[in-house]
Amino acid sequence: MDGATARVVLKLQLDDVDAILKTLPKTNNSGVINSEWVAFAALREELLNKWHNVHGQVFAYSIIREENAVQEAFKRLLSEEQQAERDHDMACRLAGKPVPQRPAVPQARTVPRNTIDQKPEALNGNTLTEKNLLFDLIGLQTAPSKAEKAPGKKCPIEDDLRSTMAPNNLKRACVDNVDDEDSDSILPEAGTTTPKKRSARLDPAILREVEDGRTKRVKLDKLVDEPLLVGRDQSAQAAILSATCSSCLDIHATRNMLQLPCKDDGDDEPHAYCRECLTRLFECSITDTSHFPPQCCSKIIPIISCIPFLPPAIFSRFVAKREELENLDRTYCSNSTCSNWVRPANIVAGIATCVECAQQTCVTCKSKQHDGLCIEDKDVKALTNVAKAKRWQTCPSCKEMVELERGCYHIT
Repeated sequence: MDGATARVVLKLQLDDVDAILKTLPKTNNSGVINSEWVAFAALREELLNKWHNVHGQVFAYSIIREENAVQEAFKRLLSEEQQAERDHDMACRLAGKPVPQRPAVPQARTVPRNTIDQKPEALNGNTLTEKNLLFDLIGLQTAPSKAEKAPGKKCPIEDDLRSTMAPNNLKRACVDNVDDEDSDSILPEAGTTTPKKRSARLDPAILREVEDGRTKRVKLDKLVDEPLLVGRDQSAQAAILSATCSSCLDIHATRNMLQLPCKDDGDDEPHAYCRECLTRLFECSITDTSHFPPQCCSKIIPIISCIPFLPPAIFSRFVAKREELENLDRTYCSNSTCSNWVRPANIVAGIATCVECAQQTCVTCKSKQHDGLCIEDKDVKALTNVAKAKRWQTCPSCKEMVELERGCYHIT
């Protein structure tokens, strides 16, 4: 049971005991003290002492939790500020301006996270807070803590913080140091005010805009001073392991991109699509028939090569819809409540039969099945034009064309 719940339980028990004490007389008729009243009074005193202890535990726990939250917020803000300083220093070096000197960052002490994660044990057990802290009703400390650090003893939390904030563990910018001695760190050590010497220079001609028909992209050429490049082999390897998506123009790892053989004129890299853009392309091809099949540079994208990059649900929908979309003359059920696609195997003699509702549909006019010739058929339309020119008429009984050889044009 946690401290807050235990405090509520003890408060309810105290209220019950107080209610019982109000109903019991302190002495009987003969003037002797009532033993039952004495027992409940002793019980009330014991419950009150336990309530004081639990209240102190809850109060101490809330203080530790609040202090830890403040420490976490401070560490987060300090990390953001250090990152901003590193970005500013990098911008100054690239612009050829002097890097401003900053004082060393003092080491801060933090409260271990496992301190607030330790929840009070059962009320009748020996908890950490009961051993170390005792508080009265208003939260004043009445007993010293046994967990105080001995004078001169090194705090392990301080060592953890130093190891966490060590310069070697921080993310470094990709700029070489002039001195090999300073290549292990980019932050000044404690008590050091002299900044590390670094230099980098960009040729003004390396920035240029290239119009590729979709958007303007800025390309960066090589740095002028090649000795200032950090990890030339690593940069080349990183360039090989990453590519630019032809749709969103973001850089992604090549293992998460579909590489295609086609490319634009003047571009060195072939077209590639990331997982998100490829998924949207296939979703659009399923819902919009004008985008089917998925293409790039007027060439159909092979579905086999897309399988590792598509979600299983999208791939299943595409395969189920592929046969329907590949058929240019599609026939759907004429039943408005069904409207399912009728496969070519279910079409016989120009009549499509729906497997869902058994409705029969004319393949030519896409309407419900009818008798006789279909007026939407191109051959029937040609016959009708000839009949009009030669003044043929249709028999009202058999619906066949009748050519008048002699007599009047009235047919009964």
